[in-house]
Order: sequence, then structure tokens, then C-alpha cells
Amino acid sequence: MTLTLGSRTPTWTKVSDDLISGETDGNYAGMIERSGTRWVARDAFGALVGRFAAEQDARAAFEPAALTAAWNRREHRERVIAAATAIGAAGSSVLMAFGLLSLLPL
Repeated sequence: MTLTLGSRTPTWTKVSDDLISGETDGNYAGMIERSGTRWVARDAFGALVGRFAAEQDARAAFEPAALTAAWNRREHRERVIAAATAIGAAGSSVLMAFGLLSLLPL
């Protein structure tokens, strides 16, 4: 499934020298915070958008196309992890069944 997020770029407000808050249509969009020499961007849910060398790069990560691509990568990664977990659980079940069968008298 491909998802398209928001169609507008956030409006940024400088809260302090190290913190910038973004909003779109009156709703909180996320924040960008300086951490050492890097800028850390987090979305409205607190999820990491990325770490960037420049403030402008962090702001660009909130562009609609960039957010949509990041969201779709995250969804793909979660599907892969879920599939691997299901395969592992099925394999464990088969091994356990063989183990129980070996306990039965012949």
C-alpha cells in the first residue's frame, strides 16, 4: 500500500536558537532540534524523521514528497519484519511438533 501524506509544507516558528516548531493548517507538524552539531527532525508523533547536518536539510525532510517516501519505507520495513516474525514462529511450531512426536512411544 502506498500512502500520500499532507500536501502542504509546514510553517516554521523559531522557538529558540536550537528548536524550531512546525505547523500545517493550525496543526502541529513536528519539530527540528539541534543536538550537538546535527539537526534532529521529529514528526508530529515524535517519530524520528532524520538527522541532518544543516537546518535547511531538516526542514526539507518535511516536504510532502519527502514525508510520503519516508512513510512508505517505514511501512515496507514493518511488513518485512512481520513476515520474518511469522516465518520464525511457523518454524518454531514445526520444530516443537517434531520434538513432541519424538516423545511418543513407538
